[in-house]
Amino acid sequence: LRCRNCYFIRVNGRMHVECREHPRHKAREIFNVKLLW
Repeated sequence: LRCRNCYFIRVNGRMHVECREHPRHKAREIFNVKLLW
């Protein structure tokens, strides 16, 4: 996550990053979810 306002949401089984403060932080599974957990 790029900043403290970023958060994960799960859409159709995919992880997405949303950010209220910096909309360009949004990402769609560019990262490896297995490394995070």
